[in-house]
Amino acid sequence: MKPLSEVEIEQGLQSKSVSTRSAVVRHYEYFGSLDDIPHLIALASTDTSISVRNIAADAISDILSRHRVGPAKALLTLEQREGLLKSFRKIRASKTPVVFLAYASLGIPTVFQMLLSSFMDPRAEFQNYAAAGFRCFCLSSDVLEDARVEDALIALLQDNKLDVPRMAHVVRLCAEAGYTKVLPLLAKLPDQDALMEIALATQNHLQTTSQRPIGFWFSNGLDALEFNPESNSIGKFLLVTETSVFVEEGGVWTEHQHFLDQLTRRLFFRPIGQEESTHAIQTKTDTWVAIQNGDLQSLLQQETQLDLPSNPLLVHLASWLESRVQDNAKNTRLLALLWMRAEQWTFCEQYVNKGLSYKKISHDLFLVQARCLFARGEHTQALDALEKCLMLSKSDQSVVSKQCELLKAEILDQQ
Repeated sequence: MKPLSEVEIEQGLQSKSVSTRSAVVRHYEYFGSLDDIPHLIALASTDTSISVRNIAADAISDILSRHRVGPAKALLTLEQREGLLKSFRKIRASKTPVVFLAYASLGIPTVFQMLLSSFMDPRAEFQNYAAAGFRCFCLSSDVLEDARVEDALIALLQDNKLDVPRMAHVVRLCAEAGYTKVLPLLAKLPDQDALMEIALATQNHLQTTSQRPIGFWFSNGLDALEFNPESNSIGKFLLVTETSVFVEEGGVWTEHQHFLDQLTRRLFFRPIGQEESTHAIQTKTDTWVAIQNGDLQSLLQQETQLDLPSNPLLVHLASWLESRVQDNAKNTRLLALLWMRAEQWTFCEQYVNKGLSYKKISHDLFLVQARCLFARGEHTQALDALEKCLMLSKSDQSVVSKQCELLKAEILDQQ
């Protein structure tokens, strides 16, 4: 979506067409700032179309979602959030029910009781939007340190006034937000098939989250459910092994032995833009989601450049990757390069030999082979491998050719 000019916005909002006004208000979902919120409050409370009013309230929620973590959070103080809460009262929930999402995105304790009251309202529309607000509120890092939220949900689940559909929502929300205090209550829920199915899935999920989160995780710098199309974060990676934790950011790998000792919780939710729910680790500064293939491929492309220096920490990435990628020429080459950068020459040589056994050979494997041979002191064989690589290279100005020449000079200098 392209940003609109001030003239386009002004003309569009004066249009009698609901679709035109709606399109203009969606501009704020993507490009709106805190300064736009007063204008959106007016639209959400006075526009003649419920569609426009709801989109305006949703835009407020989207803008606030971009001020939950990182430097942007400091731009909206607690006092300012409380001031917005008072301003939102101009928007009548009966006319603009999406306002519950705007309330939830404030991330302050007062909001929870408002959402709870509406969640218990007999009107289905109020219940549904309040439920969506609960999810937005509970998954935010704003409430990570607030145990009262989990306690309030548990108390709600024990309330005899709660019907089965709302019980199901609360149970599902506990699974999404990693609220383990619900576990003892699951066996006491009414024996209804749909509810029992949700309870069983919640039990299985929460029992899994009590274990060490071994695996590969990715953070794009956004909070859970933050809508921020203009985010310019390139992302960072978290690798949790059986014994340690490693963070990659900006091409630099760092070991964080006690990373999991900080306040964290395990989420299970559907991030914006993804089709399915995924596991996640949330801290006060990051929401790390289970890595997707596209993000993994970007990292591997970055870490397998031939002109990068060695990095012993890559042994952990290579070890994790070995049993999780398909056995083919492309992945064999990637693993050979990772083991090379980790200076694990025995493993590197295994993958080089395997890579050279395929019908279609990547010629840079001869460079990797040469580095293995050079590390073992087999200089003559290393020079032969370099000659093969240079012969197959299409350009003497390529990275592969330049690296071959540098290694060749180093070998000759030692002879």
